Amino acid sequence: MKDHVKVFALGGLDEFGKNCYVVSINGDLFIIECGALLPDKSTPGIDYIIPNSNWLIENKDNIKAYIICHGHDDEIGALPYFYQNCPAPVYCTKITKSFIVNFCAHINVNVNIDFKEIEPTSTHKISGHVVHFIQTCHSAPGSFGVAIETDLGNVVFFSDFIK
Repeated sequence: MKDHVKVFALGGLDEFGKNCYVVSINGDLFIIECGALLPDKSTPGIDYIIPNSNWLIENKDNIKAYIICHGHDDEIGALPYFYQNCPAPVYCTKITKSFIVNFCAHINVNVNIDFKEIEPTSTHKISGHVVHFIQTCHSAPGSFGVAIETDLGNVVFFSDFIK
């Protein structure tokens, strides 16, 4: 039987921030990035704008992993808020982990995140799915892209790709 694959965004399209993408493989959910959008003068008094998490909360039992490709706010800013309602292992590099821990302290959100430190050039099996982490060059150290194997081919994601 061929895998049933869906890829969609909860944020990050046509905006600079709020990056949050979902890869569903046979109902197993992989959340790639979990970011915030920084406010502008049209949103006074707002610290961070995050994607709507209602769909994730409704499907939280199917979330197998958060995959965080680097430590900028537009990639990690929503994670402390999402994680409180939808916990799952967080795959990231050691330096991205330190960014996330410091960000949680900065915003006074105390969550006990289940970190899975990876090397940016490694392969792991997550909930029966083969996931390749591919080192990239970015202004944040330890950044990577990801390729998730399916029967239909790989789902490939590179964070902050700008043409």
